[in-house]
Amino acid sequence: MKAKIKMKSRPKIWASPKKKKTLQKKRSIKKTEAEEVNGSGSSPSSEDEETAAVAKPKHLLKPPKFDGVKPFETFWAQFKNCAENNQWNKQQKLAYLRNSLEEDVANILWDYGEEVTESLSSLTRH
Repeated sequence: MKAKIKMKSRPKIWASPKKKKTLQKKRSIKKTEAEEVNGSGSSPSSEDEETAAVAKPKHLLKPPKFDGVKPFETFWAQFKNCAENNQWNKQQKLAYLRNSLEEDVANILWDYGEEVTESLSSLTRH
């Protein structure tokens, strides 16, 4: 009778970060393929689409400053672009707008009452 020789499992070998990424990609591809075969990854659900639409942008834009030297229209176009990209709500837009005012332009926050400075539409109208 032959004696069975028990082989030890191979020791784990350190892998370089590049090799680890390659292995992770291969595993991810295999997992995706398996999901497609099983039917779970065939089409995104409406919940997935809603989550993707609400996801925050990868890079936030810094709001511009307004000192009254450059035209307000230029500042306002840049500010609206920033607000849209950063997905600000009305309250956030108002807070960032008030924070964007510099120098003499910032005096509007004290020269007018709360009915103007607490409303985005009123603040941009004057």
